Amino acid sequence: MTSPVPLAVRIALATLSIAAGLLAGAAGAVAAPMLGARSGVGALTLTLSTGAPATGGPAPVSRIAFTLSPGIRIGAARPSCSRDTVERSPQKCPPASRVGSGSARWAGYNPYTPAIGRRIDPTSDISIFSGTAGTVILRLPVARPIPQVIVLTGSIETVDATRRLIIAVPLTLVAGYDLTPVYLQLRLGGRSASGYVRRSGTCPKTGLAFGVELRYRPRGDGPALRPQRASATAPC
Repeated sequence: MTSPVPLAVRIALATLSIAAGLLAGAAGAVAAPMLGARSGVGALTLTLSTGAPATGGPAPVSRIAFTLSPGIRIGAARPSCSRDTVERSPQKCPPASRVGSGSARWAGYNPYTPAIGRRIDPTSDISIFSGTAGTVILRLPVARPIPQVIVLTGSIETVDATRRLIIAVPLTLVAGYDLTPVYLQLRLGGRSASGYVRRSGTCPKTGLAFGVELRYRPRGDGPALRPQRASATAPC
């Protein structure tokens, strides 16, 4: 059984800042949202923590889908950088193609190593770039067990005026360890990427709603964990 999956959202706009906290366990229980207040340039911070079992490896995540409030828009047209350049030579990307930063913590599991070394927890400092065809490219270097650069690609989809940031997480093997993210913080927009995050319209009477869905892939011959979802409404 996995631990609960918390999601925190912070939005900093010229006249508004919202911090919405939510928690979803196996049964989908939702905790009360929290409201914060601060000013700033248009930015959005998404923080996701997933639980890991006390023994064995964590459920391997295959997709993370953040659902944004209908009033929040990300992905304004900007110069782009190719996935290959982001991976190999990010310093060659146009400066304006960098749209965010963040951090990650991974859980790595290798059932074939001695018990004391079956689990590792490398970290990454994330650089986020605007990719071609409206994609979002995340560059996540890890130093353990061996230095390697992990690149994840996200897409921004709009369905019925609701935008989602969908990040694919493929099978990631580093020196035999199957890595999956257990903590992810994405900071989009801000002064260095002005206009990338915007709020349109008035604040709904019901507040600003956010959500996340995690999908998993099987580990070995076992079944995949069912998707986990969480949602919350932040008062304006």
